[in-house]
Amino acid sequence: MHQTICTNRLRPFIPPEWAADNILKSMGHLLETCWEEDPRSRPTVEIIKQSLEVIKEEGDIAEELL
Repeated sequence: MHQTICTNRLRPFIPPEWAADNILKSMGHLLETCWEEDPRSRPTVEIIKQSLEVIKEEGDIAEELL
């Protein structure tokens, strides 16, 4: 795992189908920011928490519209 991530700089695959769903698209973007190679470019825990709260609210609103 260390070699894959640190040496080869590979990250998990985000399925392209996620782009069609706003919530999954937001989650994918958040995951990618958390996987930034430079730790200083990664979001803080507080920003991650806020982002997840926004994504959850988007999901709650979408469910209400159905």
